[in-house]
Parts: sequence; C-alpha cells; structure tokens
Amino acid sequence: MQPTPHVTSDLDVALNEAEVCGLLYDDETATARVFIENMWLPDGGPVDPDGRRVLVFTGVTTLEVRLWSEEDPPEQLPLSSLDEVDMLLAEAQLVCGMYGWAFVDISDPGPRCRAAADLQLGPGPHRSGHSFDWFAEISLRTDDGFRAVLLDGTIYYDELSLARADGSPIPSTRSSPTACAGGRPSTGERAGGRTLPSSRPITSTGVRGRRRTDR
Repeated sequence: MQPTPHVTSDLDVALNEAEVCGLLYDDETATARVFIENMWLPDGGPVDPDGRRVLVFTGVTTLEVRLWSEEDPPEQLPLSSLDEVDMLLAEAQLVCGMYGWAFVDISDPGPRCRAAADLQLGPGPHRSGHSFDWFAEISLRTDDGFRAVLLDGTIYYDELSLARADGSPIPSTRSSPTACAGGRPSTGERAGGRTLPSSRPITSTGVRGRRRTDR
C-alpha cells in the first residue's frame, strides 16, 4: 500500500491513541514490523475481540530508534539493540498511546525525532520516499519508585501493509487504514468503559501474559 494523501490521513487518525508494543527488523528482507495495540472502536457491528495490529514496512532503507529521559531538559540515553527496545517495552508498567494525529510522512516532526540515533539499522545511506514516526512514553519500575522515559523512532520505507496479530492481512482498500483501528476514537474508554477482551499486548519476542492495565 502506497501512503497516498487519503491513506496517510486515515492512518494518522487510526493510529492516534495506539500503544506501541514491539518492534522487529529483518535485515535480509529489509522489512520492519511495528506491533501496536489499538484503542479505537468500530462505527458499527461487533468490537474486534483482539485489538492488536501489525504495521509491516517493506523496502526499509533506514530504521532509527532513540531513547530519552523525561526530564527537563530531556537527555538522550544510550540504546544498543532492538532487544533492549523490546525489554523496555516488556518491562514497562505503563505505556501511553501515541498522540498528535500525524505519524506518516511528517515534514517537520520536531528536533528530537531528527536527532542522531544511537540505534540505526538498514542498508542506508539513502532514505526511502516515505517515513513513519512513532513513540512510546513508558514508565519503568525502579528501587525508588518509577522512572519515565521516551522511546521514539523513524522508519524510512517504500510500502506499508497491515495485519492482525495472528498474521492475517487487512485488505488494502480506502477504508482499511481506519479499519486498522475501527471507526471512531474511544475518547478514553474501551467498549463502554471496560478493557477490550482477550487483547494481550505483544512484543517482538511474543505475546505477553498480562495486559498493562492488569498490573
């Protein structure tokens, strides 16, 4: 799927409030996968019992990930591997959903999103024609309580497809980006104020046993 203006607009809406749960990159196929848990409800019909989705990016030339402290001013922290990214997401006590209504082909995402990345993968050095900017504000448990950090990343790619957590594809139609999440924002509630059933967050190492909201 090419991110045309209509598709980009739908994706930007659908991904608002989504929680990033994991990140994978396959160097041999230049394919990146971003695992998300969706916070949207459908316009009509039954609620999908599994709100997990996978964004599949092909033709990836560069994948960048940065880690920041949530202090004032923020400090960029060292990050060595995707395993470390996965560990941070898996150990998070709280992951806040993305917000801002703009994630695909952003012309000016801000200085932090274009800062030099400690973790950079892909064949490079040129960058593909499309970009996806994601972030996860997470809270980690420490001996003294909790520590807030920010993960953010940029993927430069050629093609994007959508899949459910079980690997089944979502058809590439005009409405499919919105179908990635549903039809309308949950406005802070899920299925009438309760957590959507049987929706266990996933990381790149697999399915975690408990939702963050169960902790």
